[in-house]
Parts: sequence; C-alpha cells; structure tokens
Amino acid sequence: MSNILYGSEARWKVIVALGLVYFIWGSTYFGIAVAIHTMPPMLMLGTRFGIAGLVVFSWLVATGRNKASAIQWKNAGIAGILLLGVATGTLAWAEQYIPSGLAALIVTISPVWIVTLDWLWKGGPRPNALTWAGIALGILGIVILIDPFQTMGGDEINIPAALGLFGGSIAWGVGSLHGRHADLPNDPFLSTAIQMMLGGLALTVFGLLRGELAVIDVSAFTAASIGAWLYLVVFGSIVAFTAYVWLMRTTSPTLVSTHSFVNPVVAVLLGWAFLNEKLTSTLFLATILLVAGLICISRAGQRRNSRRDNTDLPPDDDSLWPPIASAPGQMRGAGQIVRPSRARRIARSVKAVVRAREAA
Repeated sequence: MSNILYGSEARWKVIVALGLVYFIWGSTYFGIAVAIHTMPPMLMLGTRFGIAGLVVFSWLVATGRNKASAIQWKNAGIAGILLLGVATGTLAWAEQYIPSGLAALIVTISPVWIVTLDWLWKGGPRPNALTWAGIALGILGIVILIDPFQTMGGDEINIPAALGLFGGSIAWGVGSLHGRHADLPNDPFLSTAIQMMLGGLALTVFGLLRGELAVIDVSAFTAASIGAWLYLVVFGSIVAFTAYVWLMRTTSPTLVSTHSFVNPVVAVLLGWAFLNEKLTSTLFLATILLVAGLICISRAGQRRNSRRDNTDLPPDDDSLWPPIASAPGQMRGAGQIVRPSRARRIARSVKAVVRAREAA
C-alpha cells in the first residue's frame, strides 16, 4: 500500500513533511480569520482555490498528466462544490462571528457524520463499540463547547454561526463519501486541481450573488489580509497538499492521519497567541474530548483493517482511506490516494478465494 522509508535522511524528510501538514493545515483557520478581516469571505476563498487550482492544473498540463473523462470532471466538480463551496465557504462565513479556534474545534465533528452517513447511506460497516465511544465523546465535546444553556458560565456563542458550521460539516461528510465512491481521476493532484477550480468557481459565483463585489474596497485591504490570502493560496492549498501526497505514498496512512489530531490544537493555539482568542477551561476540556473522539474513531478503523489483513481479505474503503476526514479549512484528495480501484479489490477477493480452495 505504501513504501515505508528507512534511514536517518528519510526520517528527517518524513518529519519535515509531517510538520508542514501539521502546522499549515492547522493554521488555515487562522489564515482565513486574518484574510476576511478586510476581504469578503466568499470572493476571498473563491480566488484562493481558483488560482491554486489553475496553478496545479497548468503544471499537470505541462507534464501531460491532465487526462480525465467527462464523468470524472463531473464527479470531481461535485466533490469540490460540497467540500470547498459549501463546507469551507460556511467556515469562512462563520469565522466572521466566532473565534477561529472555536470554529476549528466545531468542524472536528465531521468524522462523526462520515461514519454515520457511510453506515446509513452508503451501506458501510456498522460502527463498533470504539466508534460509538468516539462519536459520544465528539458530541459531548461539542455540547460543552457550544454550551447552549450557558451551564459552564463561559462566553455566549453565536448559535447561527455554530449551526452553519454543523451544516458545513455535514456537507463535508457527504462530499467525502462521494469522493470515496465516485469515479475520480486516479492522479490525486488532478482530482484536487479540478475540485479547487470548480469549487473556487462556485464560491466566486456565490460571492457575486451575495453582492460582495459591490461592497469590495481593494484600497481597504490590509497587508495582513493580503499576506494571509497569499499564504492560503501557496502554502494552504499547494505546499501542504504536496507534502501530504508524498507522505501518503511513502509512509503509512495511520501515521499521516495523525494530522487530524494536531490541526485543531494548532488552530486554537494560533488564535490564542495572535488573535487574542480566549483559552478557557471549557475550551480546554472540549478540545480533549474532541481529540479523544477522533482517536477512538481512527483506532476503530485501524483495528477493522488489521482484522481483515489477518484474514487476507481486501480492506474496507474507510480503513484504507484516512479514517479522519480533512477539516473544511483544508483541501486534499485523500480518497484518491490510498483507495484501491474496484478491479484491484475484486482481484484481491478472487485471490483470497483461490488460496482458500488450494488450502482445502
């Protein structure tokens, strides 16, 4: 499934690549908050993803790696609209009303939707006890975080913004499952480039419909907002994804999936350090519960994969695919990196049957 690297030089490369994914994707929430301080959220994101997608696609055209069928373009476009247009667009809108660290923690509920929708909608495996424990911890963390009845005595949270993030996380779950089961380009860079271009286009159109162009004032853009936008384009959408693809091809998916535990913590700390966001005991407790829930869901997927490996059966899609979905502030085509083709899964199943007959 992957080529594990050995040696001190290889280990340093892995450490650097993991560090990039840990920090950059964790800092995208902070970057969005700074960018939208003087930029309209939808047009900011639309140009971010649109330009990044065009850059990656141009490189693929130059290297002859831009071949995709019409159905693959359509499927990638649907994924891009759900993941970037709806989920990430909702995130940027919500960060106008709630702190970036809080937004990052709320969207960590996405794996709960993915696991549940995969079971109820796509006929995936029924959640086991460890998965249910992760779901319960995640929901408890969200309840403590939002504290709708103010039982914890913390600051009141903008409920419409929080509900918007819930809706965006559901859209992220639907888009992630679509990407796992649909026919997308085999090249993860091509799949992501198409998603960024079409998702960026959807965000731009939505921003125009919201009237953002009429109220935009380029002269009011601060150097910090422009720098944050450039950071999101270059590092958030290109550099970190390149590091992620390299890690997925050279190390184990289990190792790479640890970024999902680190990203929200990075977001909370950056918001506290640079945006004067409060770091309260309630936030600390919710962070622990949410990260613990993510770990439980991740471990459940790894155990299922291990059991299937021991029986020489092909792994479930969700055990090959990183169990923790990417947060809406990030972008990658994870489902296309490690998911085996249908033909390969069938071949492995046939191989298992043949071995059983030979053993008999």
